[in-house]
Amino acid sequence: MNLETYLKDTDTKKEDMKFLPSVGTVLNVHNGDTMAVNLDSTFDFDSVIKINEIENEEWFDTLDTLDEAIVNEYSEEYVDNLLDETEVDYLEMKAELHYGI
Repeated sequence: MNLETYLKDTDTKKEDMKFLPSVGTVLNVHNGDTMAVNLDSTFDFDSVIKINEIENEEWFDTLDTLDEAIVNEYSEEYVDNLLDETEVDYLEMKAELHYGI
């Protein structure tokens, strides 16, 4: 996969891709994807993981102040969007149960 294909597949703009140099990672602020940046400055599309699924505390501890601000700002927005989707799923499930669908 290349960047153009990824952007098209995820309905993402280049501006949504924020480079976090302190951890060698790019954050897609549109959908919460993170991926490693290779030595040749390409993205490792095989290493995609959602920001809210990163369990490595060292990764977060390694963020410098500027990168941490980006992660905090956009992960909060991503989590809010995720909660909105979860609420919609919950309400759909309740309606299906109510109407016996």
